[in-house]
Amino acid sequence: MMTRILTSLLLFTFSHISLLAVQTTKADSLYSLQEYQEAGRAYEDQLAEGIHAETFFNLGNCYYYMDDTPRAILNYMKALKMEPGHTEAQDNLQLCLEKAGITTSEGEEMFYTTMTKSLLRSKNANEWGTLGIGAFAMFVIFITLYLLLRRPLYKKVTFFIAIISLLGTIAFNIFAFINKQRFTEVEHVVSLLPAPVYETASTTGEVLSEVPAGSILKLNDAYDDQWVNITLTDGREGWCERQKVGLVSLE
Repeated sequence: MMTRILTSLLLFTFSHISLLAVQTTKADSLYSLQEYQEAGRAYEDQLAEGIHAETFFNLGNCYYYMDDTPRAILNYMKALKMEPGHTEAQDNLQLCLEKAGITTSEGEEMFYTTMTKSLLRSKNANEWGTLGIGAFAMFVIFITLYLLLRRPLYKKVTFFIAIISLLGTIAFNIFAFINKQRFTEVEHVVSLLPAPVYETASTTGEVLSEVPAGSILKLNDAYDDQWVNITLTDGREGWCERQKVGLVSLE
């Protein structure tokens, strides 16, 4: 009995893997033939079987070539939500935002100057983390030298370098954390169409602003699958119709 169960599980697993492999091959083949609409459908079929950052990335590329920049942005954001260190998705996202003329200004970044933002985004979370590990290794080496050496000058130099390395370790890990949580902890929506933002969850309410297609906005709340409460780039909160935005969600 147990043997039959194990055999059935193995057959199911292998058949599932084979199906995913066939879907992947089909989608990639269509993509290489520049059949982007059909390739997009094939990638969506893959996502129905199981979500992967690379599939979201490839789907985003399909939408980009179909000149649907907002949906390309949405799928690049989903790829980065799963894999914040996906460099190509970050690059393509920035390319799409520039193409759409979108300027992002998320609430958690309002305290930084333009120079600090540029520094933070010059590397992804994984790269900042790697620098943090390297800085910590230097700290261990130089603090060890400080304890072993006897000459006052050498001790001063090694202690100074050890302190700098420790500060670098802290800074690099903070940068890695900030870059990662931009995509994994803060929920966002992407406007798929030009969308008016209302003061209340009603089309009769006052219009606070109209966001262009492709805008990335912080999601605060959702209401009856018809409205989402979002934060505008100027910090004001408002309501937008759910059908006009895509949620950066993996569900």
